[in-house]
Amino acid sequence: MIDIGTGQHILEIGVIDRIIRIGKPLNLARRLLAPSNLHSHHSIANPDIIQPNLPLTQGDTLPNKGHLWPNIGMERSIPSQYLLILIALVAERGCALEVICNGTDLSLERLGQAGTRVGEAEADRVVANALHATGDAALGLEVGQQINLAAHAVVGQTFMACTNLAQALDTLVKYGPLLTGGQTQLHLFQDSERARTGFEIELQAPSLAMRFTHEVIFSAAQKTFSDLLQTPTDQLEVSFPYERPSDITPFGVIFGPDVSFGKDHAVMS
Repeated sequence: MIDIGTGQHILEIGVIDRIIRIGKPLNLARRLLAPSNLHSHHSIANPDIIQPNLPLTQGDTLPNKGHLWPNIGMERSIPSQYLLILIALVAERGCALEVICNGTDLSLERLGQAGTRVGEAEADRVVANALHATGDAALGLEVGQQINLAAHAVVGQTFMACTNLAQALDTLVKYGPLLTGGQTQLHLFQDSERARTGFEIELQAPSLAMRFTHEVIFSAAQKTFSDLLQTPTDQLEVSFPYERPSDITPFGVIFGPDVSFGKDHAVMS
């Protein structure tokens, strides 16, 4: 069981800068998707991107392409950093961008804009394409382990202000829609008899990749809590609402031995 005592400090001096600098998914994706590394390269022009240095005068409409004013409704979108990490991982396996983003209007230029968010429909399509291209049903676990605090956008900065895991869990649930979109709801989980605390995933609508959604969220949560604690989390209990996969080795590596399948609720505690 995770110690969520209110006196436990999560971050030490100097750790914040180290965490912020971990990983450069956009640069990695650009390098892996360069024509020299792939058979084909696809980039869709995006004329709607507002240039950050464009001069404004009194009365002009302010640009709305940032974290605080996203280009689409926050309640139905996710941070583009998540998809950049997915694209980079799939590109490492030799998949071209035109395959990963087939059926969408996405491009690296668009995804790389600071504060960009991607609508749920396009994000679901990218995930479905990635799963089909790789044939890796457990891809969500790997993606989640690559998501660092910086990838969570402004919510990641809020995580770094937490002094214990209880606060981190509250933050995750409170701002969950900014991270997961509107189709996925996060709820606090309490088992007072066993003194366990965690969170539950609830899907509001059918997903193109239900397994991926559960696994990437739980895996990313494990990674985030480990980063905050500066130590691997142990004694986790995780339950998934689908049948046991044929190979559960990666689940044990990430979550430990207490992983169960075919449950009524998706819970990590």
